[in-house]
Amino acid sequence: MSEVYQVTEIYIYPIKSLAGISLNQAKTEEMGFENDRRWMLINSENVHVTQREYPIMSQFYPQISDGKIKIAFESENHEFSMDEFLEIQ
Repeated sequence: MSEVYQVTEIYIYPIKSLAGISLNQAKTEEMGFENDRRWMLINSENVHVTQREYPIMSQFYPQISDGKIKIAFESENHEFSMDEFLEIQ
């Protein structure tokens, strides 16, 4: 007898090491869900940074709308086009 599974939650993680985004539905593409695991933050030496080095990154909350990504952390918000590069130092 085959088992039946039900999806109860869908999360995407657009930017490596940042918090995820809960979705009611997701569009699938060749590489997986749309906007899932597409970007990462890099430092001035072009090396990606992760929660292993900076655990506080788990408190950075991304939002996607109108071709832009907004990252919220505490009272700060940074917004950029999905086509831009964001570099932290």
